Amino acid sequence: GGTNAVRLRLLVNPSGCGSACPDLANDLTIATQARRAGMRILLDLEYSDSDTSSSAQPTPAAWAGQPLPQLARSVRRYTESVIRAFAANGTPVSEVAIGNEITQGFLWPTGKLTFNGSDRGNWTGFETLLKAAIAGARAGGDPGSRPRIELDTDTGGDSTTALDIFDHLQAAGVRFDVTGQTYSPWLQGPLAALRADLTALVRRFGKPVVLAAGQFPYADVTGYGVYTATVPYPDTLPGYLISPTGQASYERDLVSLMASLPHRLGLGVFY
Repeated sequence: GGTNAVRLRLLVNPSGCGSACPDLANDLTIATQARRAGMRILLDLEYSDSDTSSSAQPTPAAWAGQPLPQLARSVRRYTESVIRAFAANGTPVSEVAIGNEITQGFLWPTGKLTFNGSDRGNWTGFETLLKAAIAGARAGGDPGSRPRIELDTDTGGDSTTALDIFDHLQAAGVRFDVTGQTYSPWLQGPLAALRADLTALVRRFGKPVVLAAGQFPYADVTGYGVYTATVPYPDTLPGYLISPTGQASYERDLVSLMASLPHRLGLGVFY
């Protein structure tokens, strides 16, 4: 259907999720299938034993309690070993996301960011761990094929917060290649808000942008964001019916939006 890349989530030591756990062995198997189909691989390193988001970023149990210098070493060694494992598998990673939805940092509590007016607090821990992870990713890749580094926040409709985070990281010398955004229209506003956010990021930093995760419901079903039987979606989400037709229309418009960004810096969409 024209899909040319797969996004693989990787947890450090997941448990309780059966045969579908996003661990290294499972990811390498899927990576082999993807490469056979001619697809590139975006590896999303979540640095946790359980699913992460901007509201949950627990440190892996094996690293719990480590002081910042030791935790940074653990992060770097782990990241390098994972990137090398994919290369040894014959499925080198094209792009690696350092963390998932890191709007509030990652590897809590050491790398946690907490809003307090204009101050997020503890930038030092967050930046130190990001730089360690990025160094590991670059060290793990072959000199001629090192993966691009993506940083991902769930600020797809909030250009003010997105610019604040990436401004700070750039000023701190955190080197990255791709700006990733997670976006849900019923949580973060209409596509116009997403367009404004992505356009601002492209113009400010001159880097490619990718929609790292997004989805749209075809009916009132669980598994799409915040829907529950007691808290249903609105009758319509911004401009689109909650139906298979509305879902398809939304996705076409989303892909068109990415393709129309300045300087052709919209890389694409992961569903």
